[in-house]
Amino acid sequence: MKIFFKYNFYFVLALIVLGACKSDDSGDPAPTPADDDPIEVELAINAIDPTSGPYDATLSIKGSKFSKEVSGNTVFINDVEASVISASDTLLEVTVPKGAGSGKVKVKVGDEEVTGPDFEYVLTPVMSIFAGDGTPGNNNGEGEDAQFNGPQQLALDSDGNLFVADTKNHVIRKITPDGTVTDFAGKSGDSGHVDNFALAAKFKSPSGLAFDAAGDLFVADRNNHVIRKINIGGATAVTTVSGDAGNSGYAVEGEGVLVLYHQPNRLLFDNDGNLLVSEIGGDRIRKIDINQPVDNEIFVAGSKDSEAGFGNGKSVNALFKDPYEMLRVGDQLLIADKENQCIRDIDMADENFKVGTFAGSPQEVDYADGTGTAAKFWDPTSIAYDPISEHIFIGDWGNRRIRRTTIDGEVTTIVGNGTKGVQAGVGDDIQFNALTSMVYDEQTEVLYISDSNEHYILKVIFE
Repeated sequence: MKIFFKYNFYFVLALIVLGACKSDDSGDPAPTPADDDPIEVELAINAIDPTSGPYDATLSIKGSKFSKEVSGNTVFINDVEASVISASDTLLEVTVPKGAGSGKVKVKVGDEEVTGPDFEYVLTPVMSIFAGDGTPGNNNGEGEDAQFNGPQQLALDSDGNLFVADTKNHVIRKITPDGTVTDFAGKSGDSGHVDNFALAAKFKSPSGLAFDAAGDLFVADRNNHVIRKINIGGATAVTTVSGDAGNSGYAVEGEGVLVLYHQPNRLLFDNDGNLLVSEIGGDRIRKIDINQPVDNEIFVAGSKDSEAGFGNGKSVNALFKDPYEMLRVGDQLLIADKENQCIRDIDMADENFKVGTFAGSPQEVDYADGTGTAAKFWDPTSIAYDPISEHIFIGDWGNRRIRRTTIDGEVTTIVGNGTKGVQAGVGDDIQFNALTSMVYDEQTEVLYISDSNEHYILKVIFE
């Protein structure tokens, strides 16, 4: 029994000593894992949703160490501050600011800042009526006090004035940047062929306009079958520089007046100062050295016999059907080939000026976005270019939509809901009737449009 108590005594003593060894000098027990300091959380952006959108869209930012107070977070999209709607330590919701542009998402909390993924800003179209009241007429005035009658091609001068081929009024109109409309050349409602000072001259259904490098305005006087010139810098005199008034056909021999056209429709000057003419009566494209009185035709694309149809290949073997507006991008000349339902291209660097199809399914009326011939149009008539973004705008007349493409031919729809009629507004509310002509002002970033069926001049900006 003594031995039993002896061993129990030593066992208890050992436990006491062992417990004392596990205590620190202060006598406190050793720390346990539950008492360890928490893991440090860093300010971070893990994901954004969505990754693209227009202004006023809600953007969710997932991450860590955000302030739970809305005012404790500052958010930037492409260095433009966004409004924070709600906040938790792992989720922020913000409103995309107008005009933000595409760029990095950043979050700042106190003195800390973190950069996250890129957000792609989607521009929102906003359309307004620049001039015209929607009824055919010839009133001058400001904005909607003015009237037009079937306006066609538009052209901008270096001062931002917009010129309009007011076809059924048989005049050229001028619109200043503030929207004031005046007659510039021709006698409203009085058709004919008279060379004279601007307001004493006469036109017959002028439909095409283009400025040359010197600032003079050239006119496709469609039903007179001639090209006219308005001398802007001098006495504003109108002269006939190519064609034989009243006589239509195809001829290149002889001096200027013996050249024949068949309803010249749209004009474009290239970088070399040559004049490109699309003829809807002749269904062809002609390139003219307008300063050369004899043998001035550089090439013709399409039938010399005014044969309409579709065909690619060498320019002299190609066929068009109602070619409308043209656009030069690099070595490519793009043409809105209306009745062939596609955008054609001519390789201007090729010795045979080879003609191809840039976008659209030839001779197939439909509506579809896509690349190249997978895209579909219905009577494309107008085409314009933004050199900054390198976007090409296409006026899809029958589908009543503005399409956009790049030089790779990928076509998307950006403006218009397809409903007939003109309705100003934002985004999907916008409506057109006839997208007859377009011109883009890169200085003000405005796309101007003539709607010949509704007798309006419209403007679209992208915010």
